[in-house]
Amino acid sequence: FASLEKIFIREEMYIDFKKYSDKESLYQYLYDRFAPHKKKLLRAITDEDLGRLTQIPMIRITRFDTIKAEAHMKELDDKIEQVKHHLENLTEYAVEFFKRLKKNYGEGRERKTEIKTLETIEAKQVIMNNEKLYVNREEGFVGTGLKKDEFVCECSDLDDIIAFTREGKMKVVKVSEKAFIGKGIIHLAIFKKNDEQTTYNMIYRDGPKGITFMKRFVVSGVTREKEYDLGKGTAGSEVLWFTVNPNSEAEKVTVHLRQASGLRKFEIEVDFGEMQVKSRNSVGNIVTKYTPKKVTLREKGKATIGAIDIWFDESVHRLNKENKGTYLGKFFNEDKIITITTSGYYRIYSPDLLNHFDEDIILIEKYYPQQTISMVYFDQDSKSFFVKRFTPESISAKTLIIPEGEGNYVEFVTSQLNPVAEIQFAKDKGLAIKPEKINLVEFVPPMGIKAKGKKLSANKIKEVNLLIPSEEENDYDEDIGLSPVELHKRALSRLKSKDNKGFFGEDGQTKLKFD
Repeated sequence: FASLEKIFIREEMYIDFKKYSDKESLYQYLYDRFAPHKKKLLRAITDEDLGRLTQIPMIRITRFDTIKAEAHMKELDDKIEQVKHHLENLTEYAVEFFKRLKKNYGEGRERKTEIKTLETIEAKQVIMNNEKLYVNREEGFVGTGLKKDEFVCECSDLDDIIAFTREGKMKVVKVSEKAFIGKGIIHLAIFKKNDEQTTYNMIYRDGPKGITFMKRFVVSGVTREKEYDLGKGTAGSEVLWFTVNPNSEAEKVTVHLRQASGLRKFEIEVDFGEMQVKSRNSVGNIVTKYTPKKVTLREKGKATIGAIDIWFDESVHRLNKENKGTYLGKFFNEDKIITITTSGYYRIYSPDLLNHFDEDIILIEKYYPQQTISMVYFDQDSKSFFVKRFTPESISAKTLIIPEGEGNYVEFVTSQLNPVAEIQFAKDKGLAIKPEKINLVEFVPPMGIKAKGKKLSANKIKEVNLLIPSEEENDYDEDIGLSPVELHKRALSRLKSKDNKGFFGEDGQTKLKFD
C-alpha cells in the first residue's frame, strides 16, 4: 500500500476526482490509471485499497515527501527479507527468541500481578451502601428522601425493601426517594432473596370481630411492587403480634382476652415452637374465637435451626456458604465478624453474605467481645516498630487503631492467646545482632484502642515475624467465647490431664488461683 500511495500522489490521480459522480466510475478510473504500474506492485489492487486512497486527507497529499516514502519502503523490504530468512531457519529463530525472552523478562522481572479466581457477581452484591433509608410508619411511606422521618438503615440504590403493615399486608419495593407501602408500617428491612432462615411469627385478627389466627412463615421469592395478604385479606384485619427471627427463633406469648359472656379463661398461652413453619399465604392455626385485648411476651424465643457455616473467599473478598476460601466458623445472625487491615483500620461486621470488605484485610475472623488482639505495626515518624494489645469494641464504624500518617502500616496482627514474635536485627556498625524472641503478652499489657503501644526494640529491626504456635497452644483457640466458669473448668481439666504435680493436692483440689 505504501507503493500504491506513492504512485497515487506522484501521478496526481486525485486531481480528476471531481469528474466522477459515483464510486463505480471513480474506481474504474483508478484501475485504468494504475494499469501501467502493475509490475511495480507486490499484489493485485482491490476495491478496499482504492477506498483507502480516496480517504487520504489533502494536507497529507500536499506535504508528501517522496524521499521519505522511498526510505520507508526500503525499510519494509528489509523486514520482509528478514522474515523470509526466519521462516527458512525456524528452529534457530525460535531458540534465539526464547533466549531473548529470558534475558529481557527473567531474573529481577518476576510477575507482580495476582492470579485470582473470577466468578459472576451480581451488581447489587458489590455496590457500596451509599444511601440512607427512612420511614414514615403512620403515613406508610419509605425512601431515601424522607430525611425528616425515622432512620432505618444504610442501603444501596440497587437494594429491595420488604415492609409489613398493621393490616397484615406485605410488599417488596426497590429503593427509591419515596414509595408508598401502606399506612401503619410495623416492620421494614433490606430484602434478602431466597432467605429460608429468617422466620416471621405473627398473630392476627381476621376482620374487626373475626377469628384470631397464629402463623409462622418465611418469605423467599416475591414479585416486586405486588401487595400480598398475609391473612385472608378481610377488611379491618389487624396484626396483634409480629416478630422477625433471623435464626427461626420461636417465642412464647400470652394472648389476653376481653371479657365476654360465658368466658372463664381470659388468658391463652401460645408457643410458636409447637407450630410448623409454612409459606406466607397460609392462613395459620386458630388461637381463639373470642376478641383479644393484647398479646404479651412470656418467654423469648430460642433458635430452632442450627448456626450457619461461613467461609471467606480471598479471591473475591466475599463471604459464602459454599466451602470456598478460609473457614470462619459457625454463625447465628447475632454473631459478628472482625476485620483488621494493613492500613490500620478495624471494623465489626454482621455475618451477612452481602457485606463488602476492604482489599487490604490482614485479619478476618469471628468476633468475641472478651478477646484480646495483639499486633505489631510500623510508625514512619519514629522509623520504629510498636507492639499493641487491645480488646476491640463492638462498633460497626471503621476505626483507625494505629497513628495516622503516610507510611504507617500493620506488620502482623493475631488473636492468639500467647503470641510470640521473632525479631531479626540489622547489623550495628558492621556487627551482627542475635535474633530475639519476645512473648507479646509479657512484653506489653492490654491497653486502650487509641493507645500508641510500646516500642518493640531500640535496635534497628530488619524483620519481625509472628511464630506459628504449637498444636498444644492452638488447642486453646476453642476456649474463646466461653464463660469464665467454663474457662476455669477447662483449665483445671488440662492441668489434671497433664499430671502437674504441685498444682493439686491428694484430694484433687486446686492450689492454683485463676484470675
